[in-house]
Amino acid sequence: MKPGAVFVNTSRGGVVDEDALLAALASGRLAAAGLDVICHERDPERSIRPLLRYAAAHPNLIITPHVGGLTFEAQAKAFRHFVQLLKQAWRDLEKT
Repeated sequence: MKPGAVFVNTSRGGVVDEDALLAALASGRLAAAGLDVICHERDPERSIRPLLRYAAAHPNLIITPHVGGLTFEAQAKAFRHFVQLLKQAWRDLEKT
């Protein structure tokens, strides 16, 4: 990435080398980062993780809860997909 870039990850925590991200943020190579996923985000000991400690002390790293799938639109799409699967399963059962 170019120096001064802003990094955003909303996919999976495991795709980011957290140590490299912290080093890039601390050195100024990256201007900022925004994450809504981190490795081991459900770990009860996550508060001692370097990434979260850094975010608590530095404004150039923002970590938000991973709730993108909880929007009205995302939930409606998931429900419509599920209904289609149920309809197909019902049609398949009727054939037997």
